[in-house]
Amino acid sequence: EVVPERIVGVYSGPDFRVRYGNGDEAMIVSITFACRPLGGEPRVNDDESLEIRYFAPDALPEMPRRHHMRIIDALRNEPRARFR
Repeated sequence: EVVPERIVGVYSGPDFRVRYGNGDEAMIVSITFACRPLGGEPRVNDDESLEIRYFAPDALPEMPRRHHMRIIDALRNEPRARFR
């Protein structure tokens, strides 16, 4: 259970074009929110995720650039949303 506190950014563009194994392509528009936890325990809710873990910002695992840029922008803690 979380409460959204601000919009970190709205993202799209070349880094957000994905191609799936079956050849389908999609252009993603992603809105990233900074949220504050209210309670409960993190858990996987569907078959889109395998596990949930927390990482220190300086120990993030490898990931697509589109995910990394959203995390970095959230950690900047700027009051205004970024549009990329």
